[in-house]
Order: sequence, then structure tokens, then C-alpha cells
Amino acid sequence: MNLLKVFEKQIRFVKIDKIVIPEEYPKQVVELDKLVALANKYKNAPLPVLCSPDNSLFVGELYLRILRFAELVKVPCISVDDLSLEQIVILLKEYGETDLLSIYELIKFMKFLHEEHGLSHQELGEMFGISRVAVTNRLRLLTLPYDVLYGLVNGQISEGHARALLALKKEDLILYAYNKIVEKNLSVREAEQMVREVLGRQKQSRKRSIDFKAEVDSTLNRIILTFGSAEDMQAFIKKSPLAKKLVLKNKK
Repeated sequence: MNLLKVFEKQIRFVKIDKIVIPEEYPKQVVELDKLVALANKYKNAPLPVLCSPDNSLFVGELYLRILRFAELVKVPCISVDDLSLEQIVILLKEYGETDLLSIYELIKFMKFLHEEHGLSHQELGEMFGISRVAVTNRLRLLTLPYDVLYGLVNGQISEGHARALLALKKEDLILYAYNKIVEKNLSVREAEQMVREVLGRQKQSRKRSIDFKAEVDSTLNRIILTFGSAEDMQAFIKKSPLAKKLVLKNKK
């Protein structure tokens, strides 16, 4: 299918150096010989580059890099906001047959179709050939830190590993667990077990003893408790029914 002909009314030719790749975009790592082969294959830019209205790249980071490597000055560009749902489906099919889209970009497309075109998770599942639950799980992956998405895009971890990391919620814990998975080449089951252990340690740390010291103020006939931190004081207030009857101070 000649996409440039099909979408000639929406296509605008943009200088390739004007198309901006967002900083949070996890790039695919490609060996030089493969990049050369792809540049020879796509040097005539048979596919339009998918952008936002401000010329920031929407999806197709590898394709854009290929066109830059082929030294194209201008490339055909389409704003996704100008496309109907039917036209987006056509583009998805054509891009899908090239293997140019990463898993991150496919999920980004899912999110766009859900938020901008109102497709349900069930409808997205039917479109992408996966279950409704799989769509829901995939969309949640976009909340993961850049390093994890980069690893997912480049095969350092699988979707199963990424889903396991979601349970940790906090970015520092997620990155800690991700690095352990890569370093030790853990299976998905081993990663899930490690996540459970990390969560268990977190739960135990929340049960730690409260840091405080007690002083008796005999002149005013009262007890003053001084806490090591605001967290210690709040923990004491929550746990002790006597908290309201005592003078509480946070150590400065």
C-alpha cells in the first residue's frame, strides 16, 4: 500500500532535524550493520513519521533514526491528532509489518487510542490480538521509570519482569529490583519472589521501634517526649492512646 498516496492530504514534509524525540523516550539499541541495512531499505521514506502537532515524535523512534542515517533532509510527517480511527488502524497495520515499533511504542499507541478515541480495554485487546487483562497490564507499564522501560524495549527484561516490578510502587525500590534482575539474570518467577522479599522487608521496617526519649518536668508535673524525627512522632501518635495527654516535641 502506498501510504504517502493514501494520506497525501494529511502529510506535510518536515525538515528531519526539526522533529524532536522526547527525553523520556526509551530508544532501541541497533547494531550498525542492521542500521545500514534498514537505511538502504527505507531510504525512500515509504512510511510517514508519526508526530504530535508540535513536531515532537509520537512513535517510530527507530524509523526516524534510520531516515537520519540515510541522510534525508525532509521526511513525510503526519500529526496523529489529524487522523481518524480507521486511518490509525491502517498505519498500525503497516508499521506492524515492519517490526519498527518497540513494545513501548505499541503501548503508547494503546494509551492514545484509549484516551483520545475512547476504545475500551476489550476493544484494544481485539485490535492488538491480546486479552483485555493483558491490555490493562500493558498500560500500567508506562508508569515505570525510564531505565526499566529502556530495559524492556531492548530485551534486558520481559513484560513479566516489568509487571512484577509494578508491585514495588516506589521508584528507588523498582530501580533496585530491576538492576538485580539484570545483574543476576533472574527468571520472571525469581523476580516475583525477590519483589515479595523486598516488600516484606519494607513491611518490617515500618514496624521498627520509635526513636524517642522521655523527660519528667516536675515543676509542671508532666512528661515530655522528644522524638528523633517527625515520622517517629507521628507513629507514636497513631499507636498510643496516651499521646494526647503528653507533651510531644520533635528533635530539631
